[in-house]
Amino acid sequence: SSHPQAVAQALQRLTTSAQSEILLESAYLILDDDSLDEVAELTRRGVSIRALTNSLASNDLVTNHSGYARHRKAMLASGIKLFELRPDAAACQRLISTAGGCTEKREFALHSKSLVLDRRIVYVGSCNINLRSTYLNSETALIIDSPVLAERIAVSIEDLMAPDSSWQVLRSA
Repeated sequence: SSHPQAVAQALQRLTTSAQSEILLESAYLILDDDSLDEVAELTRRGVSIRALTNSLASNDLVTNHSGYARHRKAMLASGIKLFELRPDAAACQRLISTAGGCTEKREFALHSKSLVLDRRIVYVGSCNINLRSTYLNSETALIIDSPVLAERIAVSIEDLMAPDSSWQVLRSA
């Protein structure tokens, strides 16, 4: 289909309404040209956009990572601050209480798909930020107006973005 699915449309309407900040975590992150244009417009308006996704080392699908890697420079140019999860993320110890859940033999990977808008609205769903979820898959989502929940999820995303748990992607000079 050439038309975005309903969840992708709702997510697009939500993100374009941002006033100050978007925090995003998505296991797979591939933005098309239209999405990159929207991001560039948001960042021109002063909206801070930070996105967390898997690194090559924490990604379970190399093909998805290669799609993301091809768009990385364009995403950075649009104004997004990108973070890639480390497979040895220290946040694993803070998040997983199961014995043996965080060992050298087990790589830590991101699977969640969530977004916090202006520390007030939360999106949590099955939709990855990629073309497959946008145009093909049947996805589900909750969009919740709750500053309390938004702050808790934002703190969790920021914890994963910390240098002990992710690498910030920077443009080379």
